[in-house]
Amino acid sequence: MSLSREVGASTVAYEQTVEDVVAFNLHYLQSSPLPQKNLLLARASLTALLASLLLALGLYARAPIPFWLLGALILLAWFRLFPSRAASLLRRHTERLYREKPDRGLLGPHEVTLEPDWLVERTDWRESRTHWRVVESVVTADGHLFLYVTPFSAVIVPRRAFDDERAFRAFAERAESLRASHAAQAMRGQGRSVETSPTTR
Repeated sequence: MSLSREVGASTVAYEQTVEDVVAFNLHYLQSSPLPQKNLLLARASLTALLASLLLALGLYARAPIPFWLLGALILLAWFRLFPSRAASLLRRHTERLYREKPDRGLLGPHEVTLEPDWLVERTDWRESRTHWRVVESVVTADGHLFLYVTPFSAVIVPRRAFDDERAFRAFAERAESLRASHAAQAMRGQGRSVETSPTTR
């Protein structure tokens, strides 16, 4: 793809894959408050349902002590394994979704540029520009850099796009520096606005 590059900006080009999307979805599931809350609710609800079924079965059959011990072990195993099971289901669902219906704007060649004022993502099909003031966070995890442009979506930059770990870290640090700098400027601007606003009597 023929793409312009801003002088002085940091740019990286790579092929985005289904595995990259899976990595982001798993990170979001495991780190964001809302999906964590929903996951905990589902975990507790399904465990309570399973406990109720075992209790009803045990009382109906007048089950001996070994039954209750086995039931307790099943409940404990279910409760402990639920998060990994949910992550596995999410992985399979995401892989199936994007392999059956590939998103040409999401998968394939990508180029990400860190301009002084803008985070720019380009593909063969679209270009998105997000001002650093509204970038939520910059996170490195699972061999990826996630640039959150909303609380639930991010620009995904894989570690493999760089020659070495040092280059990857430098790119991530540059992104965080730009985000933090613009966030600080926005805070100072809000402070000046409050200081100069007229007082109503």
